[in-house]
Amino acid sequence: MRYILSVLFLIPSLFFAQVKGVVKDTNGNVIPFVSIRFNKAGLYANADGSFKILDRITSDSIYFSCIGFTPKAIATNTLPSTITLTSEREELNDVTVYDKVKSTHQVDFLKTPNSIGNWPSFMGNEIVTYFTPKQLPKNAFFKSISIKFAKIIELKNMEDVDNLRNIVRLNIYTLENDIPTDRIYSSDPVQIDFINQVERKFAIEKEFIKIPKEGICFGIEILGTYNVQKDAFVKVSNAIIRPVLTHKTSDLYNAQSYIKSTLTAIKPVNLTDLLHKTGFEGERFLNFAFEYVVY
Repeated sequence: MRYILSVLFLIPSLFFAQVKGVVKDTNGNVIPFVSIRFNKAGLYANADGSFKILDRITSDSIYFSCIGFTPKAIATNTLPSTITLTSEREELNDVTVYDKVKSTHQVDFLKTPNSIGNWPSFMGNEIVTYFTPKQLPKNAFFKSISIKFAKIIELKNMEDVDNLRNIVRLNIYTLENDIPTDRIYSSDPVQIDFINQVERKFAIEKEFIKIPKEGICFGIEILGTYNVQKDAFVKVSNAIIRPVLTHKTSDLYNAQSYIKSTLTAIKPVNLTDLLHKTGFEGERFLNFAFEYVVY
């Protein structure tokens, strides 16, 4: 009886133990920046596919997902040190062949005073923008999308700041009944400077992403703060990155931005509604520029 009680008292300690591992594909290659969800929260694997969970795990399963791979749920008490994800087979739809590019067009950032501000974002946030064209040609395809990130002066004296970078990526989704559905594109993760204002261009011409009249959705996903010297994500308490917003409107498109959690099932919240609750007036959405080509 004493032995049984001892074992029962030891079981909860398993959930406090540090969990480490690496995510690979079926060929043994590491998969970087995999999304790992547990406890209604989560984290991302490092660039070398490794991960370390320091939090107490209370969920029965841990979920691993990455675009191009079949998601996998593994029971917490049977988690192996190597997680293997299987590549998804891409089904080819009907292919439309276009002639050579007829024209290329640039749509600039909307001129906006600095007082309009930016959106403080944390690891696991995604600022998702619903984009609906008003006056774009029929066969218009994205060539690039550019985003501005504001400088964060208060982090200038942060310890080891010279080795820290913010990691983000661009996701593009189809829209169905004004709801983002399938993720059709995810960029390679890119580094964003902490201290200086940065304009980041995502070149996507080779993806042949058409701009449909019913609209499309793109999001800036915040993976976290990365220490390039240690080659690992680190925890910070401050907002780590601030995409620049605008209140202007365009004759070429309509836009609305929402805040989405990539590591939980929380429903996306309209950015303007969030700002109204803090005393801001008027509309706000992500300020962006883009290029498109016409075939």
